[in-house]
Amino acid sequence: MAKTTTEAVRNNDLVKLGQEYFDKYENARAYPAKAIGAVLGIDVGSPQSKSAQDWMKNLILEKITQSGMLTGDVNYQDYDPRNPKDFPSESRPFTQYGPASPQTMYQNTLGRGEFEVNPQGGQVNWSPRSTQYDLYSRFEGLNNIINEGGVLGMLSNKIVGGPPKLQHYVPDIKVSTKDIRKAYSTGMMQGTKVARDISNITNKKKNRDTGVKNKNRPASNLKVAKAVSSRQPSAKAGRLDNPYA
Repeated sequence: MAKTTTEAVRNNDLVKLGQEYFDKYENARAYPAKAIGAVLGIDVGSPQSKSAQDWMKNLILEKITQSGMLTGDVNYQDYDPRNPKDFPSESRPFTQYGPASPQTMYQNTLGRGEFEVNPQGGQVNWSPRSTQYDLYSRFEGLNNIINEGGVLGMLSNKIVGGPPKLQHYVPDIKVSTKDIRKAYSTGMMQGTKVARDISNITNKKKNRDTGVKNKNRPASNLKVAKAVSSRQPSAKAGRLDNPYA
């Protein structure tokens, strides 16, 4: 981001500057909007800015690179190194990056989340249990309302019965096959059999999409799953080649 508005004008970066200010506004309004909606029992969805999407995508790819796994979790230390991995023991509503940062936005909406990435790329899947928008017992007043589905949810439960319907916050994150291949080629899985399998699969898909002839038929989804899930433990690597293990 340009240091000053004057500098932005001088460099013709007004569009970029405007986008950055808009993203900050989106981040700052996301978590109070979600909280108010949860109290009232009105589902406001999963508000998310472009900068927040990019930040979460890069975090997930970094975790894939470091662990060699296509599954993992996002925890509170990812939002702020001062936090414990689980819910912060001390009251710290904002991260050190400020109230308009992606870190603060995700900390106060998603919290700790469990993700899974398809070897062929696409939408990142999140465990439903980890996307529930609920509060811990330490917030006694709001906890009782939000965890019962909000005001409207509580009224509905009294009329029609049934368990409380909690809202969810589900980040909208997509990764490409190129992103995954790069993560494996530079990370802990470099040179392993599963990394080569994923590279071959993504190369075939790339050739098919670009019209390049390939003597081998493109791998089907079943073959992709089989290639990834059939790997045996790698003694050299000291861990499983199978990212889903």
